[in-house]
Amino acid sequence: MGSASKQSAFVSELLDDPEYGTTGADDQVEFNHTCGECGGHLIPVPTKDGRTWYRCEHATHCGHSLNACSSCGIGLPVRNKRTGLSKCSCGAEYQSCPSCQDGWLVERRGRYGPFLGCVSYPRCRGKAKVSKSQR
Repeated sequence: MGSASKQSAFVSELLDDPEYGTTGADDQVEFNHTCGECGGHLIPVPTKDGRTWYRCEHATHCGHSLNACSSCGIGLPVRNKRTGLSKCSCGAEYQSCPSCQDGWLVERRGRYGPFLGCVSYPRCRGKAKVSKSQR
């Protein structure tokens, strides 16, 4: 078994050559997400409770991480620059964060009531008002 985050050249060769009959994990979500901080790849890291979070492949230099989608707990919403929404592979849609490249807004509560805050808080402090249709 090889690590997706630190895959060796040997494991890559085994997976690429059909003669060996090796396969990747069937339940693993395919990923190709870019780190909004350094441009590296975001790698899925499963947790004991079945959810996932994503960390930058350059963890020692960058340290950027994101929680997975609030709805499915596995996917990572992808920003559509045209619509201003971030959509997960499970179908959930979120308003994209206005302050960072890869965050999306989730409902939070503050002393003045509900608001939308970036999923990357406190690293990103992007926010928006909750529209009346969302209440």
